[in-house]
Amino acid sequence: MISPQSSFCSTQIDVEQTFTSKRLETPNFSTSLATHGIDIIADPADDKSIYIYAVNHQPNPGYLHKYTSIQNSTEKAASQIEVFHHVLGSPRANHIRTISHHLIRTPNDILAASPDRLYITNDHYRREGHLRDIEDLVSAATWSDVVRVDGPLTSKSGDIQVKVALQGVHNPNGLGHRADQSILMTSAASGQLYLVDAFPDAIPGEMLKISETLAIDSSVDNPSYFEDKYATPADDKSGIVLAGLSRAIDVMKLKTDITTPLSVMVWHVAKNEKGEWVKRVLFEDDGSRISGAATAVMLPIDPAKEGGKKKAWLWITGFLSASMVAVKVDL
Repeated sequence: MISPQSSFCSTQIDVEQTFTSKRLETPNFSTSLATHGIDIIADPADDKSIYIYAVNHQPNPGYLHKYTSIQNSTEKAASQIEVFHHVLGSPRANHIRTISHHLIRTPNDILAASPDRLYITNDHYRREGHLRDIEDLVSAATWSDVVRVDGPLTSKSGDIQVKVALQGVHNPNGLGHRADQSILMTSAASGQLYLVDAFPDAIPGEMLKISETLAIDSSVDNPSYFEDKYATPADDKSGIVLAGLSRAIDVMKLKTDITTPLSVMVWHVAKNEKGEWVKRVLFEDDGSRISGAATAVMLPIDPAKEGGKKKAWLWITGFLSASMVAVKVDL
């Protein structure tokens, strides 16, 4: 749990020199902040500002421990979405509003299609218990969904609409988008990467459609897209970057030993000259350097600084790691 005063850490990294990060203060945010998925989008009214959307798994104030005499709610978390506005280079992020709705049950990740439109994955239908365990282990347990949120999300008030955009999905998890703005989504437990098309005017439940499914040889978490800014017609390394666990079953050990190391794999997925998908392992670790990879992004390096060779900095975060990893990789 992060205290309201310390807020959350926005990692603004100088990839050439200091590799330092900077924590943003949220002086007008007064509740607890237990973040999960986060997305950012440019402020169309100010090219020096961004909006930040963060999942907040806030404790449910209506829930009391089962050994007390009163229990007002069976739900331990009151998960919601927090919206912040940040001027790049400033030391703070101002809280704008909180979004909560009964359809936002178990939010995992957020994709900002515009400042006033979000897609949110509910990674499970059940919050706990044996049926939730079945959702993790059985790919046929397609009980969960993705919702779409519309409204004046960047204003302090105003009605919002939340509708199911895609239903019948197993463990919908991370969200991202490619350069053409088509949506990337993963099923963490199934090790699936979905290419998703959006149909904003479709009826609820059919606003998103999975157009292609790629099986990855590990679990996969949050996808990102690497755009090769030094691409040539004959050499373009743009592609999808995926982080996950090489032995997802080890997650079950965490219930009895939180120090269990989780081995990780990071993938680069792209089409070759024949239009075929090619999956390549960029990074592997037994959990000693980073335990439990959740997200990875690549930042290109000017080939002129690498003797003409194409390389990139690969940044990896782990949900049980005390730090993140940066490694230079060949493309």
